[in-house]
Amino acid sequence: MVRSQIWTTRLHEQSEVFIHHFQEKESIICTLLNWIDEPPSDREAVYELFKREGEWASANFSNEAKIPYEM
Repeated sequence: MVRSQIWTTRLHEQSEVFIHHFQEKESIICTLLNWIDEPPSDREAVYELFKREGEWASANFSNEAKIPYEM
């Protein structure tokens, strides 16, 4: 991601793809996109969001990694 810079130059496009697959996370993605334009001042809210969503991302990655994909 760092080398290609794809996540920083195409955030809105990437967020649309993510929301397509995880519709229940749309409000979180909208919050994060809003924070780009207007950085949050409540550090505790940021911490709690990243803690909660980080746990979800970790569990979801583990689940996805177990699914055998056919090419």
